[in-house]
Amino acid sequence: MPRKNNPDSRYGEKIITVFADLFFSGRSRSMTELARMLDCSKPTVRRIVDDIFMSHSIRIDEEKVGKQLYFRIPKVKRYPILPLSTNEIAILEMCQAFTRHLLGDKQFGEATRAMQKNYGLLSDGELGTTGNEFGCISPGTIDYTSYQEILQNLITAISSKRVCRVTYQALYADKARSFHILPLKIFSHKDSIYVHTQRSNPQGEPNKKDDYFPLLSVHRFKSVEVLENTFELPKNYDFEAFFNKTFGVMKGETFLVKAQFFDLAATYVCERNWSANQKIEKQEDGSTILEFEASSEYEVIAWTLSFRENAKILEPDWLKEKVVKSLRDMLGNYQ
Repeated sequence: MPRKNNPDSRYGEKIITVFADLFFSGRSRSMTELARMLDCSKPTVRRIVDDIFMSHSIRIDEEKVGKQLYFRIPKVKRYPILPLSTNEIAILEMCQAFTRHLLGDKQFGEATRAMQKNYGLLSDGELGTTGNEFGCISPGTIDYTSYQEILQNLITAISSKRVCRVTYQALYADKARSFHILPLKIFSHKDSIYVHTQRSNPQGEPNKKDDYFPLLSVHRFKSVEVLENTFELPKNYDFEAFFNKTFGVMKGETFLVKAQFFDLAATYVCERNWSANQKIEKQEDGSTILEFEASSEYEVIAWTLSFRENAKILEPDWLKEKVVKSLRDMLGNYQ
């Protein structure tokens, strides 16, 4: 079922959340981003922004880029020092621990030092945690320690909207190739780090022949050189809408999937969100039928097979046939 707006988040808390994000980050936020952040409607975001201005005389700049409306509070010369709470420190420590395998040794060390600097700002003067409450299971993950420079260059390029010349070896390629990209967003998926990009020329002009935005794995970069030329984000670029509406990180033609799950797999799929408009129907025999939108047949097949005999594709027929073929091919490996 689609996620409902949070009825428990009070209006006053939403005002504080918007103000804190815009004031301390100094970044522009679109109305769509704020609506997702607050789990509310766009008219509510509009009312919150107006209330911040009317009640507290806080200047909020507005800019329309394409169809998106952006809000920003101009930076002030000096920010007030606000103490951190023990709960805020605990949450930061938890996030740090959960992402240790993605950060690599150098960036994890920097995150640790940043945490230590903030211990002195605790409002009650005492730590509520020891730092040993959280952990992460790392077997099967990628060690990003040797990719720290590449990650830092990508972060710099995205922040300053600068063109990159990269050398990259694709999974299917025999050797690495060099080309230019416009880096748009770094994100993690299943314990791997990716960068969403747009191909371009050295001047930052997008390739007109491309009708898709390449998705590149950080660990397959051989080098990333940040150039002086800058670029503009594509009009109406919306990362959330691009990746978080359908199942699959690889984006192709969208298709509807109906699958049935049994035993523990039935409970597992009910506990998670698989696409924005998914439908879950519990059956009398204890099984569950899940209907969701996907954009990658390869990922749907691999995901379905991971449940072994406890999952079955019901629709579409062409996908069911591909699963059957995969099973026959797998059986052939053992004969």
